[in-house]
Amino acid sequence: MTTTTRTYYGKSDEKVTATYTELDTGSVDFGFVDKKGRACGYAWDISQIVCDGEMTWGGYGKAFDVAAGVAVFQLLSNPTRNGKCYGPAFNRAMCRTLEEARQLAVKRAEASKKRDAKKFTKPEAA
Repeated sequence: MTTTTRTYYGKSDEKVTATYTELDTGSVDFGFVDKKGRACGYAWDISQIVCDGEMTWGGYGKAFDVAAGVAVFQLLSNPTRNGKCYGPAFNRAMCRTLEEARQLAVKRAEASKKRDAKKFTKPEAA
């Protein structure tokens, strides 16, 4: 597990230190290639964030307030080509629970697969 700290300005404009701990990293290969022959897929990282002061977090959905010492979970996810992040998709989401972040990662990967499949796979003959 990797742990990093960052400093932000909290709700009352005081400096707040946020400690990020990486919890879950994953990727999936969709099993098909794009027009350039690159394998299509999706990757994600989930981190737990604990702040030493009150913060307001947002990103996906509505923003929410978090008290000092309470954990929130950040999902960073992106489409991939040949296993490397691809395109201008900067998908950060803040979630209240780890399970919510994991469910959102699955939902985003499924949506990306569906979108890419429309572009890069041929319909099967009936």
